[in-house]
Amino acid sequence: MSLKILIYSMEHNNAKGGIQTFTDTLPRILGLAGAGEIINAYFVHSSSAKFINRYFTKFKNLCALFKVLKLAKPDVAIAVEWDPCGYLIEFLKAIFGFKSAAIVHGQEIYRTGGGYKGRVKRFIRDWTFNRSDAIVAVSTYTAKRLEEEGIKRPMRIIWNGYDEKKFSNIKRCRDFFEDDKIKLVTLSRVVERKGHLYALKALQILIESGRDISYDIIGDGGYKKDLELYVKKNNLENHVNFHGILPDEAIRRIFSYSDIFIHPNYAANGGRDFEGFGIVLLEAMSAGLPVMAGRNGGPADIIKHEDNGILVEGQDPIEIADAILRLKNDRVLINSILSKTRKTLSYFSSPEIAKKYEALLLCE
Repeated sequence: MSLKILIYSMEHNNAKGGIQTFTDTLPRILGLAGAGEIINAYFVHSSSAKFINRYFTKFKNLCALFKVLKLAKPDVAIAVEWDPCGYLIEFLKAIFGFKSAAIVHGQEIYRTGGGYKGRVKRFIRDWTFNRSDAIVAVSTYTAKRLEEEGIKRPMRIIWNGYDEKKFSNIKRCRDFFEDDKIKLVTLSRVVERKGHLYALKALQILIESGRDISYDIIGDGGYKKDLELYVKKNNLENHVNFHGILPDEAIRRIFSYSDIFIHPNYAANGGRDFEGFGIVLLEAMSAGLPVMAGRNGGPADIIKHEDNGILVEGQDPIEIADAILRLKNDRVLINSILSKTRKTLSYFSSPEIAKKYEALLLCE
């Protein structure tokens, strides 16, 4: 197989989330899948909020994409998100005759809004998916939510890969059972669905019960100020550290002295804002940390409860607190979980994900 593949994605700033991490790793995975040449193209945002400027920006990006397609002549074009990358790809497909694939991650399914504009955007979304030659959902949960929206076409579930070298081979600075301290860590964008607030409430429960516990929050986002106010209001400043965005080496250092990676995600905004997959859980596993995540969403494709991690109800601080104590105190459980890490990571390794993309590309 020697296909020329164009990857069309959004231009993102330095505040990376799962979709941005996926976009960075996709060229490497497609290379392993046997792609002959990979071209990256980006939709460039406008800083203006004015209605006319937003649509002028889309027109400029459409013209830029037209030029790239005319020059590159790809065999396959992959849209990392349907809005706007997917519908621009499908609009130009009739002219250039390439095959297309649309990647579906999660909450962008509902990036439509309400009223008349919402109906128009839902029409464009459905038109995009129904015209695409292939639909790739990154988790079972995402595929189910897309089907519930009326997209009944067959779709492939291809999990996100992860960077195997990013946080592997970390030398631990402390043993899980060397003392009674509990050191929690979270790495993610600071948005409501990640469950930081309920992790903080669980932290408060454990502190009030006399536990020596700390919580490192790595990342940034629009929900951070709400969390900082909660911490200040409940006198948790001595237990919670907001690190913001850190370089990988600094994250490795924090991981080295952490006990548990906590990610109690849940479906926010009436169920429309959910965790599509959870690459960071694989990264934490590769760092040698036991992981806890919400059972709602894509993480359930990664974690099997009490087998290779713990699943909790992301909005239940009591259940989260109980799970933290189990992971801290149950030596048999934590050793069993950690022993399953290598096998779990092998399912999501770049070569394994590449095989799935190779099958997709050969089929298309």
